Amino acid sequence: TGDGKSLAAYLPGLLDRNFRIVGLYPTIELVKDQARQIKKYHETFDLDSTKRVDSLYGSELARRVEEANKAGKPGKKYDELRRSLVQKRIILTNPDIFHLITHLRYQNIATAHDQLLNDLAQIPSLYVADEFHIFGVHQESAILNSLLLLRHSRESQRPLRFLFTSATPKKEFYNQLKALEKSNFRIEQVKGEYISEDLEQAPAGYRQICQKVELEFVQLERDKNSLDWLERHIQAIKNTLQSETKRPGRGLIILNSMALVRRTVAKLKTLLEPDVTVREVSGIVDDRERAVTRQELEAATKPVLIVGTSAVDVGVDFDIHLLIFEASDSATFTQRLGRLGRHPGFSQYQAFALIPGWMTWIFNKLHDKLTEGQPVDRKLFREEIVEYAFDTPREFRQYRDYWGALQSQGMLISLSGANLKGEKRKYERQERRDVTRQLRDCMADDLRIVYGEKLDKTQKHWFALSNDETGQAIQDELLRFRGGSDLQAAVWDEEKSRFYTYDLLKLLPHAEVSVITKKEFWSELEQVNQKLPNAEKRSPAEFPERYIQIYLKLKCWHEDQSPFPIELECDYLTRELELCTLTLLEGIVIKRHPQQTDLNRYLINIKLLTFLVPIGTRHYKSQWDVINVLRLSPTFGIHRISDQQKKPYACAFNQDALLLEALKWKIDRCANTEPYIY
Repeated sequence: TGDGKSLAAYLPGLLDRNFRIVGLYPTIELVKDQARQIKKYHETFDLDSTKRVDSLYGSELARRVEEANKAGKPGKKYDELRRSLVQKRIILTNPDIFHLITHLRYQNIATAHDQLLNDLAQIPSLYVADEFHIFGVHQESAILNSLLLLRHSRESQRPLRFLFTSATPKKEFYNQLKALEKSNFRIEQVKGEYISEDLEQAPAGYRQICQKVELEFVQLERDKNSLDWLERHIQAIKNTLQSETKRPGRGLIILNSMALVRRTVAKLKTLLEPDVTVREVSGIVDDRERAVTRQELEAATKPVLIVGTSAVDVGVDFDIHLLIFEASDSATFTQRLGRLGRHPGFSQYQAFALIPGWMTWIFNKLHDKLTEGQPVDRKLFREEIVEYAFDTPREFRQYRDYWGALQSQGMLISLSGANLKGEKRKYERQERRDVTRQLRDCMADDLRIVYGEKLDKTQKHWFALSNDETGQAIQDELLRFRGGSDLQAAVWDEEKSRFYTYDLLKLLPHAEVSVITKKEFWSELEQVNQKLPNAEKRSPAEFPERYIQIYLKLKCWHEDQSPFPIELECDYLTRELELCTLTLLEGIVIKRHPQQTDLNRYLINIKLLTFLVPIGTRHYKSQWDVINVLRLSPTFGIHRISDQQKKPYACAFNQDALLLEALKWKIDRCANTEPYIY
């Protein structure tokens, strides 16, 4: 980390003013962070970034469309995207928008249906996908399909150049890329040359990119969480921040759960302020608050401690000397440790890695490789110790084998227009089929190299999925880039004047809420907007109705670990449920929450793509046993649900359900069930 990958990627665009780059970043926070960095590059190279650089993501796109409509110029996302592609030299966006363009999801009836795709294929000189290691196989397969599409949509005189950058690349993804060499891609891996030496002993030609760090592994007690540990060590944390001799102390705490972050911020404020300033950086904190936090990190004369979620994991550049972070797999560990020691200027750099109490095997393996108090080479530490001690993150290789070819077939069928339904779209279907025939044939040839004969077999499977609602839900999920929850809530946090969307099942165990109407939500949003400058106003378009099932007012976050241990219940008898396969459930309600009656009025009619595993037996006593058997991430979306006869099940929804379907042969109760599609 910190060795100049971003500068290397964007240098051609700084040296050649006609060189165009599209950069893809997995989080909005990273898009904004890179926009600030690239602005600094432009100042160094005496270039005007306001005329050359653009940042585009969902909420920003929605804001521009709304502004165009208010100005009497009917706006569409299609027009804003095209304008940016044509006018700007460097565009920073996310893979989601990229994916939607390559799947022809943005349309303007006044132009050719593939005009935006052609612009994306022809105009950029280079595509950069940064920090791509954080995505799963679903996203990797989707981006490679899009890469093939761009390659065959582009003029042959202008070779396609695609750069993947990461400090922690996945070997599996690189091997998948190498498979494209059979279809005349040239794949090259660029590696840095690193040494771990004291600065005064470094050979000529090397520069320091990371400071020496003292690292301590902490195994949490089984029934305790990270906040318990922080409270017990609060005086040591305070002393570390206040005793820094060269400058005011700066620290960062990274936790997995948004709810735990909120509880931690509230608790640490009472324990540390006013001596230490405690601030939150997470997905629900707006730009105004983040700007204040950045300013305090740079200029505050007293210590500052930031508490954040995975929103700060990737690429965000903090100038800190104390890092405390939760870690449960090798990639997350390396990524989070990489936030520390990026800048000189402190007298010492200290990190604490908090390991869940039930992951006892990690400490056993660490003891095999490490001696307390002994220095260790960073490269050796990462490649031979961290990857050995931690389970590597679940790559879901079976997902690629199970769903990859079908996902590719879905993209080809989408290009052909066969997914456009209705008599009124008959001529549009015909036009798209004729115009894209050669493109689809070329892509199919390449995809057969990757998937073999399975690609052609999946065509009939794709059309078969159209015959029922469950199959249609699977099709929709396969064509979504990032996946997501169909239980999204729009939340108004009155105390903080914040507005955001949140997964309902992650919010309710830790928060008390009241149900409000969409009109009430927007009315409050407008009142807050009136007090803000234009650049900070929130657009109602950021909360699209099609993705939001309920509008909530947040009353309070509870400090207890889980004050509302919610469970789900479905309106089915035991014999009516399909187990160990994908199914569409309706009539799911929430139990054991004080607002469950009001909540369930809105949720009762929602249909969810679901995978069910029987639990409450000797082998699987709870849903957590399923996670342990499959070695899934602790943040994997698995829940407990019961039927009308009180029989319990572990369940996963949407893309998580697809992943369980691909892995079910590892679950004893599901090992002998038929595959859904083969």
